[in-house]
Amino acid sequence: MEQKPMISVIVPVYKVEEFLSRCVDSVLTQTYENLEVLLVNDGSKDSSGSICDAYAQKDSRIRVFHKENGGPGAARNTGIEAATGTYLAFVDSDDTVAEDMYGQMLSVIEQEHADCVICNIENRYADRTERLSHVFGNCVIKGNQNIRERVVIPLIDPDRKDDTMLQSGCNKLYRIALIREKGVSFSTMRWAEDWLFNIEYLMHTQCVAFITQWLYYYDLSTVGSLSKTWDPAGFTNALFLQERREALFPEYYPAAQRPLKVLWHERRQLRLYVDGNGLREFRKFGAAIFRNEKLRNAYRSLDSVPMAHKPAKWCIEHDWACGYYLWSIGITLPALAKRLLRPLFHKLRRLLHTNFTPSDLFVTLTFDDAHLPTSVEDAQRKIQNFLRRLKRR
Repeated sequence: MEQKPMISVIVPVYKVEEFLSRCVDSVLTQTYENLEVLLVNDGSKDSSGSICDAYAQKDSRIRVFHKENGGPGAARNTGIEAATGTYLAFVDSDDTVAEDMYGQMLSVIEQEHADCVICNIENRYADRTERLSHVFGNCVIKGNQNIRERVVIPLIDPDRKDDTMLQSGCNKLYRIALIREKGVSFSTMRWAEDWLFNIEYLMHTQCVAFITQWLYYYDLSTVGSLSKTWDPAGFTNALFLQERREALFPEYYPAAQRPLKVLWHERRQLRLYVDGNGLREFRKFGAAIFRNEKLRNAYRSLDSVPMAHKPAKWCIEHDWACGYYLWSIGITLPALAKRLLRPLFHKLRRLLHTNFTPSDLFVTLTFDDAHLPTSVEDAQRKIQNFLRRLKRR
């Protein structure tokens, strides 16, 4: 009888004692059973390491590795070195997977002789779920040049929004032999390390398959876990990622455009910082960006910058840090407002048992008259009237 190919599932573990069992159980109960599960304890100070050891005693398919904290990229590299399977998958230790995820993906990768299979992702929040679909549908893309143009280029250009799900390392099945043959590994930076890994892996592939099933469940209800913890070094990591992309694909990054990419990363990181932390320690983070030499040189090298960056350019040229902080807060106001109002939206959703969206708030509250609601009951009445009017349209 022909031996079924083994899938190595790598789970980097860091301070997730509350969620780890749920994650590991979802992997162990797969309908496809020929797995090895590599739990890499990345220096956790809680009981995560002990939980890993207990699972290894219960199931022979589990191997545990304990190492000093080095970030998710270093933990995954440890797993790649130890893996003995034919195919490779990654799971974040606070997420879960569908019970037939690896069976379905293995069937496709074997049938199509593909180097990678990519599925859809479901985001799971505390009060709702959101299904994300890649733009390819059920299809197979063959030929290295075709893959570079249709799959890799959307990954390397931050201005393109073709498919952000290409960035994740958890909704894919890889060939271990190709990873080792091409020497692909994870960066030790703690932000977007899977993004860079996918760029370097996919640029060597000859066949990539896409399926439309939602098989990976990304848990966004947890705080403080491996992939959801805000890292203040995000801007430095973003610049490192940009430099690697420029080195891999210099034809897509003319020298004249590179300073603009640096500015794009700066603005994105500022907004992510506010969305993750509010204004806590914002001044410290802003100071780190203001003093970054690559950023300062980017502003100075450009005769003209987008309108939104003109105040920052003037502040940096005149070495006025205070003005730069004011500008930073200004461009992050939408993210700050979203952060402050989000609890209100969720409370209204639960109260009304409806898919009420944040964009409806102002129209809803002022639909009947020009006065804001004076009580929860008043707000509920206004929103219900609004929804009834929508149904009649």
